[in-house]
Amino acid sequence: GAVRSANLNNLLASVKVVLGDSALASSSTRYWSDRVPETIGRGGFLVMQAVPGLVEQIPDGMGVAYYPPDDLDRMGELVDWWVAHDHERLAAVEAGQAFVREHHSYSVRMQTMLDTLTAEGAWA
Repeated sequence: GAVRSANLNNLLASVKVVLGDSALASSSTRYWSDRVPETIGRGGFLVMQAVPGLVEQIPDGMGVAYYPPDDLDRMGELVDWWVAHDHERLAAVEAGQAFVREHHSYSVRMQTMLDTLTAEGAWA
């Protein structure tokens, strides 16, 4: 079954590194799942392919480390480094959680969407 709520928080925070995935990373731009900010916001540290657009929305080091799409050697290097450096990883997790709360929570994203629609006259 699905792991949700506090159980998901505990699961993500209990592992040193979570591997992200984007099947579209080398062929599509500006697409990523809500699992990225969800993982970071719940206290996970994510090693993820560098998806155009995502890198601009959540900077490297804010609970995430990016590697070039399809570069599994670099992915392994990042996993090894972040697993071995607890102090740096925990600081990045804390910074990432704060960043996601400020910029990528569902309420913030919904407000951004409503502001955009209002500014463009969609609800005039």
